[in-house]
Amino acid sequence: MVIRRIAAAVTAAAAAVAVAVTATTTAASAFKLNVGGGALPGGWVADDPSMITGVTVARTLTPDIPVTGGAADLYTSCRYAPASGKFSVTVPVPAPGAYKVRLHWAEVWWGALSVGARRFSVTVEDVPFLNNYDIFERVGVSKPAVEVVTVNVTDGAVDISLVGVVQNAVLMGVEVTPACVPESSGMPTPTPTVAPATPTATPSPEASATPMTTPSPVASSTPVASATPGASPTPVELPLLINAGGQAMGDYVPDTPYVTVPGIATGTIEVPVAGTDADYLYHTFRFGKTVAYKLPLPPGMYDLSLLFAEVYEPVAFVGGRVFSIAAGDDYDLFASAGAATAVRLTFLVTVKGGGLAIRLTSSVQNVAVQAIEVTAAQATAPSPSPPLSPSPSPSPSTSPSPSTPGGPTPEPTESPEFDHLAHAVIDSIPTVTDVDGDGVETVTLAGTGSHTHRFENGVAAKLVRHTWSIVGTDEVLGEGVTIKVELPLGTTTIQLEVEDSGGDIHAAVAVVTVAGSLSQGAYCYYYSADDVPAADFPLVPSVAEGPKPVYAAATDDLAFPSPVDFPSGPHDEGGGPWSQRCVFLYKAPAAGKYTFSATYVGKVAFIIGTETVFAEASEPQSTATGEVKLAEGFHEMQLQYQRSGISSAGVSLSVNGTAMPEAALEWDAATVVPVLLSLSPESGSIAGGDQLTVKGVGFYTSSTEVRFGDTPAAAVTRVDSTTLTVTSPSSAAEATVTVTVATGGGVPNEGGISNGLPFAYASSCAPVKFLGKAVTAGGGAEHGVKAPTSIAIGPDGRVYIGLLGGVVQALTLDDSYTVKEVCTSESVGASRSILSLSFDPLAPGDGLTLYAATSILYHARRAGLPLQDWDNAEVVVFKPNANGACLGIVSRPITGLPVGNSDHAVQGLDWTNEGELLISVGGATNLGANVASKLGGLDETPLSGAVLIAPVHKAGFDGAVTYNSTANERYAVQTGGMDVSVYATGLRNSYDSVVHTNGQLYATDNGPNLGFGDLSDGCYGSAPSFWAPDKLLHVTRGGYYGHPNRNRARTDPRQCTYHGPDAPATAGYIPPLVNLRMSSMNGVLEYTANNWCGALKHELLVAKFSGASSAGETLRVRLGNGGKSLESLSTVAPFSGLLLAQTASGALLSPQPQKNRILVYEPVVKTPPSGAPPSVTAVTPHRGPVGGGNTITVGGFGFGGGAALSATLGGKPCTDVRALSADGRTFRCTAPAGTPGGLVRVVVTVGGVVSAVTPGKGDYWYMTV
Repeated sequence: MVIRRIAAAVTAAAAAVAVAVTATTTAASAFKLNVGGGALPGGWVADDPSMITGVTVARTLTPDIPVTGGAADLYTSCRYAPASGKFSVTVPVPAPGAYKVRLHWAEVWWGALSVGARRFSVTVEDVPFLNNYDIFERVGVSKPAVEVVTVNVTDGAVDISLVGVVQNAVLMGVEVTPACVPESSGMPTPTPTVAPATPTATPSPEASATPMTTPSPVASSTPVASATPGASPTPVELPLLINAGGQAMGDYVPDTPYVTVPGIATGTIEVPVAGTDADYLYHTFRFGKTVAYKLPLPPGMYDLSLLFAEVYEPVAFVGGRVFSIAAGDDYDLFASAGAATAVRLTFLVTVKGGGLAIRLTSSVQNVAVQAIEVTAAQATAPSPSPPLSPSPSPSPSTSPSPSTPGGPTPEPTESPEFDHLAHAVIDSIPTVTDVDGDGVETVTLAGTGSHTHRFENGVAAKLVRHTWSIVGTDEVLGEGVTIKVELPLGTTTIQLEVEDSGGDIHAAVAVVTVAGSLSQGAYCYYYSADDVPAADFPLVPSVAEGPKPVYAAATDDLAFPSPVDFPSGPHDEGGGPWSQRCVFLYKAPAAGKYTFSATYVGKVAFIIGTETVFAEASEPQSTATGEVKLAEGFHEMQLQYQRSGISSAGVSLSVNGTAMPEAALEWDAATVVPVLLSLSPESGSIAGGDQLTVKGVGFYTSSTEVRFGDTPAAAVTRVDSTTLTVTSPSSAAEATVTVTVATGGGVPNEGGISNGLPFAYASSCAPVKFLGKAVTAGGGAEHGVKAPTSIAIGPDGRVYIGLLGGVVQALTLDDSYTVKEVCTSESVGASRSILSLSFDPLAPGDGLTLYAATSILYHARRAGLPLQDWDNAEVVVFKPNANGACLGIVSRPITGLPVGNSDHAVQGLDWTNEGELLISVGGATNLGANVASKLGGLDETPLSGAVLIAPVHKAGFDGAVTYNSTANERYAVQTGGMDVSVYATGLRNSYDSVVHTNGQLYATDNGPNLGFGDLSDGCYGSAPSFWAPDKLLHVTRGGYYGHPNRNRARTDPRQCTYHGPDAPATAGYIPPLVNLRMSSMNGVLEYTANNWCGALKHELLVAKFSGASSAGETLRVRLGNGGKSLESLSTVAPFSGLLLAQTASGALLSPQPQKNRILVYEPVVKTPPSGAPPSVTAVTPHRGPVGGGNTITVGGFGFGGGAALSATLGGKPCTDVRALSADGRTFRCTAPAGTPGGLVRVVVTVGGVVSAVTPGKGDYWYMTV
C-alpha cells in the first residue's frame, strides 16, 4: 500500500511539471559545454576543469521531479561553488566579435524549492547580467531556465562569473555562438540584453515570485511618428520590413542602415511570444533611453507599424517599461498587452519630404522595439488633427496587413490618478506537503493585513472586495478575506485583488508551494547510548514502535566512512555507543538477485521490510554481506548502525559491489516520525496560556498535535517543518510533564509520536497574557475617535490622542477604561494631520508640554498645494489652557520638514537621554528612485528617509528649516534651521522609535512595495520594484540602513545603494536587528512593568497596523548582547493597533485608525489578597530629569487602606505623595534628584510594610540633564 501511494505521488509530481522555456537550436559553429557532466547528444562536450576558475564541486544529479523540456539530460549535472563562493567559466572563441551566450539551469535540489532559497549573480565579460537570480522564482521546479545575452569579445574568450548570494551559485550548461551581426552594420558595442535584475527578500506573505500589479489604464497616450521635411530621398521598395536589432530574416532586413540614434545596444531574449506565428521576429530588439530611425520615404501617405513584445520578465508589469513615440505621450507596453505578447501599433503618417523620422524615448526603463513595417496607406487623405492613436492588436505573421483608418480615433480616456489607497497584503503561506500523494493539497489563503489608506470625513474607509485568483490563467479561486482552496503539486502564483469603498484597487501576488512527500536520499534517525544500549541492538524494524530518536537528518547517500561524516546532535554528546537508523526506499531496476554489503566498524544490521538480511558486529573494520531476491520497483529498507568506540566509526552500504546509487534512493516525508530538540520557555504557569516555541525536525504532516503529558495544547501553529508555536494548557498542580508531538493524525504508516521533553508547571508566576478590549463611553459602548493616529500618556494620567483631522484629544479614563471627560485641542491647521505625540521629559512639575508632529499628507493630490510644497511638516508644542483652548499651541519650534506626496511624513518623536528631540521622517520614494512612482512623484530630499536630531532646549535653537529651492527636490540644499540635522539615514518609513533603558535607540521601518516605485540602481540607474518585509533597526548615530537617498548621496555615496533586510553588513551599511518577515509593523515600545514576575520587562513590543478587517499582531523581542542582538522573537498578543503607550498598571493603549477606537491590552494578572504587602507594577513616565522635581505616577497593588503611604526612588524619597486612586492602585508624587543615567528601583511602604524588590534592572531612569 505504501509503495503504491509513493509511486502515485511520483507520477502526479511529474504530471504537474510544465515546460516554461524551450532552448532553441544554435548555429553549427556553437560551442556547448555540459557543466559538471559528460558528453551528450546534440554536440554537448564534457565538462572541462581547465575552463573553471575558483573552488567548485562537480556533481551528478537525479532530480526528484524529472526535468521536462530542452535537453533534459543536461540538467542531471552541475558545478557549484560551496559556501556561497564564486567561480568563473572561460570559453575560448576563434576571433573577436559579437557572441550570443546561453546559460542553462534547472532547480532540482530539494533544498532550494522555494523563492529566495538560492540566489546568485552573474556577469558576462565583466558586465552585470543577472543580479540576485533565483532559478525557482524564474521557472519553478525541474523546468529549464535559459538566459541569453549578446556580448562583444575582444580578448579571445568569453568570461562568465557567478557568485553566490543565498546558498550556492550553480551552473549546468553554457552555449557560445557567433551572433551573426554584419560588421558593416555600424552597430554600437553590444552589451547584455537585460538590465541588472532587481534584488528581492525571503518571501512572506506579501512577497511575490512573479512581479506584476493589477493592470490599470495608462494616462493619455497618442503616440505618433513625425514627418521630417527636406530633400526627397532615394525611394525604397514597399513594403519596407525591418528587423530591429537583428539580422536579415525572410523579407525583413537589418535596421542598421536606418538607425540615427542607436540607443544602448541590441539584444536577444528567446522566449515564446503569443499573438503571432512569427515569434522569432520578437527575439531580437534594439533598446536604449532613446532610439531613432530615418526611413528614406518619398512624399506621400503611409501606414507605419511598430512591433513590440515585452519579453524581459523583470519589467513585465504595469509601469515597468513606459516610453513615448515621437511627440506622443507615455505608452506602457505591458499595460496594453501583458507579457510576451506581440503588439502592433499602426499609424497613418504623411511624409512631406526628406523621409520619415521615428523617435522613441523612454520614461521608465529603456525603449525596446523589435520590428518596423511601412506599407502604402489605404486612406485617400490624411486625417485631421488630432493624429491617429495607435491601435494595439495581436501581431500577424511576417506578411503585414495594412491598417485601414476609418477616421480619427477618439481621445483616450484619462486614467484615474493613483492615490496609494487600497493595499492588498497576503499573509504568510508556509510550504505545504502533499502527504497522501494525490497530487493536490488544501491551502489556506488569508489577506487579513489588507487595508486602505483612504479616509473620508476623518473616518477610515473600508475594503469592500477581496478576490483571489491564479496568475496566468485568471481563474478565480474565491472571494473573502480568508479562503481554503485545493492547489496542485508544485508552485502556483496566486493574486489577491482588493477594492476599497472609494473604488481604488490594488493587487498583491505570492507563490504557494505544494511539495511532494518524496525526496531523493535516505532519512536517518539517531539514538543516544541511554536510548539504545548495546544489548538492544539491532532495533525493531518499526520506527514508530521502537525507542524514540533524539535527532534526525536527511542524507543524500548511505556512505559514512569516518566519524566526521555523521551529523552532530544530542545523540553523540559525551560519546558512547550511539545508534543510527537510516530508512529509505530502494528502487530495484529489474527483478533478480541483489547482493547488499556493509563496510563498518562497530555493529551493523540491514533490514528489508521486516526481515533482517544481516546483523553483525566487528572490531576493527569488516564487511557484512547478504543476498536477496527482489521484484522490480520500490522496497522499504533500513540500514542500522551502532558506534562502539569513541575514536572510530563508519558504515557504508553497497549493492552488487558498487555504492548505493543516489538515484535509486527515496525517503517519504509523510512517514517521518518527528523529533523534538528544544522548548522555549521550559516552564510556565499552572494556569496555562504560556506561548511556547517548539523546535525539532520532521513536522511534515498538516495534522500536528502537541501534548503536555496527556493534555492537548490549547493551540498549535505549524510555522514550518522545524518549528511549532503552541499555547500551554492548564495544570491541576505544580508538576513536570513530558511534552510530545504527534504527526500523521493516526493514519497508518504516516508520522508518529516524538521523543519527549520536560516542561515544568509552577504556581508562582502567571503566564504573559493580555486581554484585548476597547476604551468605552458611558453605557458600555465603544468610545468613538475619528481616525486616531498617535498616543501618549501624560504625567497628569490622561491619555492624549492625536487625530488624522489635526487635533489632540485628552481623555480622562476611570479604572475600567471608560471615558469620563474629553478635552479637544486647538487645531494644528487646515488639511494637517498629527502622526506622533511626545511629552517633554525635562518639563518641570506635571510636565504638560506636549510635542506633536504635524504634516499635510498628499499635499498636491488632495490639499491642492503645488508639488514643490513638500516642506510643509512642523513640530508644534501644546500646553494646557492656552489660546482659549483646554490645550493650545504655544510654539512651532521646528518648521520646513519634508513630506512625501503620500502618507510618508514626519512621525516617531522621542528623546535622547541628553534631552534632544529625535524625529523620524519618512522617505518620498518606494526604493530610492523617483521612477514609476506611486508615492506621489517626489524624489528624496535633504532630510527625508532619516532620523533627525534637534537640540530644542539649546539657547537660541534654530529649527526654521529652509532650502535653496524646493522646485527640484533631488538637488535641494538645506540653508536654514541648521540645528535640525540628520542622526541616521537609510530609513524608508520609520513610524516609531524608542530609546530603551539600555541606552540604545530602536526603530521600526516599513519595507518597499511591488509596483510603488523603482529601485535606485546606483546613483543614476533604476530597476523594477519589489516587496520586502519590515525591519526593526538598532539605530546608531551616522548609520546607514539601506533606503537610498540620492540627494544626500551627492556627499555620501553609500546612500545610492539599496540593501534589503537579509543583506549582510558592509563597511557602509548596518543590517536590521530583526527581519520582521511581515509588513505594516509600526509601533515599538519598551515594556517597563513588573507584571508576570517581570517576564516581559525590558523587552521590546512591536505592533502591526490592523485594518478594518484584521485583528493585527503584537510581537515581543527579547534582546541579547547588551541590546545589540536578537535573543528571541515571538507573538505576545493576537491583536494590535498603530502605536503603543504603557500605563502605570502595565496596560497598553493603542489607536486603531481604521476602527476609529482605542484598543486596550489589559494584563491578565491576579489581584493579591487583602492584607498582602504592597507591590510596584510600573512608573509613568519612567524617565525624567536628573534634578528631579517632575511628577510621576506609581502603579501597583495594596496602596490603599488609609495607612501611611510613602515611596522611594533609588532610596531617595518621592515627595508630596498625592492623588491616591479609589482602588488603591495608583498614586502620584514628585521625583527626587538622582544620578545621571541611573536606573533605579521604586519601593513603596504602606503602614510600615515594604514592597518586594522589583525584577529587572530598575523602574525609573534618570536622564543625564
